[in-house]
Amino acid sequence: LTIQALPLAPVTSSESVCATGTVPALSASGSSVRWYSDSLHTILDGSGSDFNPGVTQVGTYIYYATQTSLASGCESSSKRATLTLFAPAPPVASNHSTCFGAPVPELIATGSLIRWYSDSLRSQLIHLGDTLNTGVTSTGAYTYFATQTNPSNGCESFVKPVRLTFNSSATPPQAANQQSCFGNPTPVLTASGSSIRWYSTGNLSTLVGTGVTYAS
Repeated sequence: LTIQALPLAPVTSSESVCATGTVPALSASGSSVRWYSDSLHTILDGSGSDFNPGVTQVGTYIYYATQTSLASGCESSSKRATLTLFAPAPPVASNHSTCFGAPVPELIATGSLIRWYSDSLRSQLIHLGDTLNTGVTSTGAYTYFATQTNPSNGCESFVKPVRLTFNSSATPPQAANQQSCFGNPTPVLTASGSSIRWYSTGNLSTLVGTGVTYAS
């Protein structure tokens, strides 16, 4: 009966990086390296000196590496390797909706070193700074993506989607002109449409009535 000595546990490295950057593989030096997600070696996640966990979310992930002796086939005890992903929270920003013809609101994000992108993958940078003037002139729904960056470590957050909805204006209501002779009752004006408002000025600054009919 020959009892073989276990090989030493492999030498591993731990990593701590920004979650929105390039996430490195964990590495271990040894022979026939295996990677497990538990210390009891029941869940095999990968094999080989380099192991890419494939995680992308903020958190701390622990893995266990072993090596196996080519001569004896004995597997070593495990050595722990930790991958820590960090990132600041996305900035705070609100969606906006407006009607065609009204001023287009600026989009504002609150945070540090704000960046605005036109895509969620952060490949198309369109503005630096808290306030984004979109410059849109056509009706539709537009989504922009804001991030903030921690000035102490340069880590950029995940994106915050911000939606701008530019609604088309309602069609003018149907209404007929009226005329009357002096001394006769003033006719009631009538308009057909939804949520009718009556104004006495062309720039819609003076509201004088609401509803389908208006008696001046």
